[in-house]
Amino acid sequence: MKFTVEEVSPVERKLTVEVPGEDMEAVRQQVLQKIKRSAKLNGFRPGKAPTAMVENYYASQINIETMEKLLDKYYPEAVAESGLTPLNRPKFDISSISGDFIFSALFEITPSFELDSSSYLGLELQDPSLAPDEAAVDNTIEHIRSHQARLVAVEETRPAGGEDVVIADYQMFDVESGEPMEDKIYNAELELGRDLLLEPIKTVLTGAETGQRLETVVDFGQEVQNPNLRGKKARFVLEVKGLKKRELPELNLDFVKQMWPEMESVEQFREKVAADLRERFQQQNDQNLRRQLIEKISALADFEIPPSLIQAEEENMLTKFKSYMKNEGVDSLPGFDDASLREELKGSAAKKVKAGIILSRIAQMENIEVKDEDLEDEFARLANGRSIDEVRNYFINNNMLSVVGGRIIENKTLRRLRDAAKIIKPENEDSKLI
Repeated sequence: MKFTVEEVSPVERKLTVEVPGEDMEAVRQQVLQKIKRSAKLNGFRPGKAPTAMVENYYASQINIETMEKLLDKYYPEAVAESGLTPLNRPKFDISSISGDFIFSALFEITPSFELDSSSYLGLELQDPSLAPDEAAVDNTIEHIRSHQARLVAVEETRPAGGEDVVIADYQMFDVESGEPMEDKIYNAELELGRDLLLEPIKTVLTGAETGQRLETVVDFGQEVQNPNLRGKKARFVLEVKGLKKRELPELNLDFVKQMWPEMESVEQFREKVAADLRERFQQQNDQNLRRQLIEKISALADFEIPPSLIQAEEENMLTKFKSYMKNEGVDSLPGFDDASLREELKGSAAKKVKAGIILSRIAQMENIEVKDEDLEDEFARLANGRSIDEVRNYFINNNMLSVVGGRIIENKTLRRLRDAAKIIKPENEDSKLI
């Protein structure tokens, strides 16, 4: 076997391999004998047909299997001898199967670049200094109370407004045809304080009183998710049945114990809220510093990024984004399809891939590696109620240990860089986030 390497681009290599004809013929004979053992030809029992007839009848299959075996054998050998490490599945091109077997493989490699430890040790980062103050604690407690609020009827006669919930029957009619667009809805709870309520509906209901019959027109446009309403104008007819308002529970020990029975006082509850906020803000601080590190690292070297890695990261980010949106109850974004979302993510994906490549180089230079205890700690973190053995076996059985190891290396490297970084405190030490 002989091979040559051609530099197609800074991150692409073309490996051309030439296999001697006698080696190709030896593989071809192996394939032929294997097919002959089970070949079924008219007039012959399976495996008893003459070799020449089998060779003629199964010529196409023999050629295909021979080439597959040659590629499986000689491509890895040539890659190993070349010292290259392909990043993606190669594109094969077979140029000769007569005489010698000649093929080429086009693939991407990790870009080459220079990096000195002085460039990444001692990076300057801005301290986010996010910490909860008393107002943040108060706001969080009010938020908790609002989630436990109950709806009560408004007894006095007055117009709707503020945060009221209007109880109404309504139906939509097509403005052009006058026909009903959907069945009538009874006793709908329409919250004036919610952004989800259509603006024309909110406007007509503000100031409404029980017993009133109201009308308004809504232009749904092309962005609405419901295809039956897209581009339509609907006349809403509403009949106000009553008003309700949200009544917040009193902040006392009974309220606290309903959610956290172990609490012994309102003050203890307040301390727990403050502690939870401090933990959440610390996580935000950590994420902020991590983003700063990624930005700084991405600027340490300039090189061409392998397109396949960018594409893979785009797909990964798109999948995570769609999963997040689904969890939030949003199936799609108006005006965005997968192609446009990928375009939006392209810049972020390229930056993340570039930082990952540089981080990998830093990990090598700093001799950062995955130890057994690192894996066990990560399995314990991922267990989340399951047994560690179950999590460990999942990654082993699915050949995903390298994924876990890569994440551990990345996190350890970022911690190394953060520990060596210079954290610049803001001028106003009292700055807080509410």
